[in-house]
Amino acid sequence: MTRFIAPLWLAAALCGQNSKLEDLATLSGKVLGQASGQPLKDVAIYSRAGSTKTDDSGAFELKNVTPGTYRITAFLRPNSAHKNVTLSPGETLSGIELRLPENTEITGRVLDENKEPMPEMQVLLVGREYFFGEVRYSFRDGAQTDDTGTYTLKNAMPGSSYLVMAQPLKRTLKPISEAPRDPKLRRKAIAPTFFPSSAVIEGAQVLTLRSGEHREAVDIFVSRTESRCLSVALQREGRPAAMRFEIGLARPTFGVHRDGGMFSVQPNGTSGPDGAIRICDLAPGDYRIVAFDPHDPGSSLGTAEVAIGNRDVDNVTVTSRNRWSLSGEVAWDGEPPKDQQPVRLMLSLYSLGRAPFSGESQGLNTTPPLPGRFTLPGLLLDDYMVRLTGVPKHLYLKDMTYGARSVMHQALRLGAAAGEGELRFLIGQDGGFINATVKDGEGKPVPHAMVLVMPAAAATEAALAETVVFGEADQNADYKSNALRPGKYYVVATTQLASPDWSPETVGSLWRTRIKAEEVSLESGQTKVLPLSPRPLN
Repeated sequence: MTRFIAPLWLAAALCGQNSKLEDLATLSGKVLGQASGQPLKDVAIYSRAGSTKTDDSGAFELKNVTPGTYRITAFLRPNSAHKNVTLSPGETLSGIELRLPENTEITGRVLDENKEPMPEMQVLLVGREYFFGEVRYSFRDGAQTDDTGTYTLKNAMPGSSYLVMAQPLKRTLKPISEAPRDPKLRRKAIAPTFFPSSAVIEGAQVLTLRSGEHREAVDIFVSRTESRCLSVALQREGRPAAMRFEIGLARPTFGVHRDGGMFSVQPNGTSGPDGAIRICDLAPGDYRIVAFDPHDPGSSLGTAEVAIGNRDVDNVTVTSRNRWSLSGEVAWDGEPPKDQQPVRLMLSLYSLGRAPFSGESQGLNTTPPLPGRFTLPGLLLDDYMVRLTGVPKHLYLKDMTYGARSVMHQALRLGAAAGEGELRFLIGQDGGFINATVKDGEGKPVPHAMVLVMPAAAATEAALAETVVFGEADQNADYKSNALRPGKYYVVATTQLASPDWSPETVGSLWRTRIKAEEVSLESGQTKVLPLSPRPLN
């Protein structure tokens, strides 16, 4: 079974607003296909102003909206389109047009070295993005080949770059393989293969599709290699125990990415009481092992990564640990402001490499006050992405520490901090602001242009991906940032990007565009007003 989680921006889009009875506004518009221009019905519309769906003519309307600036999102999995709008008291804003990319398809066949079809192979769509300082590869869609080796993938987002990978479709594993001890007597293993015929991810061909495109003949030629075995001792709290286990490639990975997540059942089984497992028919590569209680999933977890080369791997131990309590606080940087109203934030943790166990998700979220303390009492020892949302626009997250170390723009590795290991968020009050109006060479407003604010302190493309601020001008071509850390920035406007994209190609373009950008030195409490003209990305 494959599971997807919705894009993470939905959590922010659905946050409630403080409505007033007077001066309420109305906004309306249509959702059209990006390539076809045809109206699209039953498209979900999300914003802080409310949510709805488009009708048969592609139209939508939101009434009784409090004046302010809103991000309107049209979402029809896996595609989305966004526009920022600013509403004045009592205004009726109509004619909002959202161009939603149409679904794509990638089709092809999986064949062996002799060009014979390979049925019952798993074919996976692989996304590439900068994530926590490196290029991360994660699965976005999956399919299975039929009797002719044919597959179809349907969830590639237009304009994004992908890889396509084929691997054997395995479900249940015996804990102790019957494969011979002598490698020469084993049948060869089918190597996971990237389109068109690479056993390593670096040799894969990158695919980028247009809106509504059906890309055909993406044929993958897999090969067979020497079969390797992996012997592991599974433990719970340091003692051998019967454990449920899963094993899969360490890269690419199932799990959360910046725009959502995809999870699928990995090859799995259950060990005997001695915790011993021996898994064979493995091609050389890097693997991730997950172990947990078979009777009470979510009560404990153990993980390990193992590199398999030109020989079998023995003497690996994976220890499953019981749940962990994480405490922390949200604190002011400096003296608390005198006029700050009480605020509740949203703190969410997302496991980077697996789906949440049944009932686990509720324990991964809390609403700490600003300022105030919080506790997440039942976390599993794992690697997490941390999101703190709801910070007022005039404030910003200045630092996030775990124990004595900053983990800002990093994965949270639970249990890695010395001592009590508290998670602490520092809220900055000394931010500055950038306001911009985007006009073309003739002085005409350019509504809905994307504005990019790039910290000069980012020394690499990977660092830029973690710290760049994306924003969109509204229907009046005006852009206003939230609070930004004081420092130097490169600011540029472009019409080439419709939404944030952290692929190596896009981030590389931003990196090269800095030389054309407006350079801004932002001081504490300062608001810089900029005239911007759209520029092409390099």
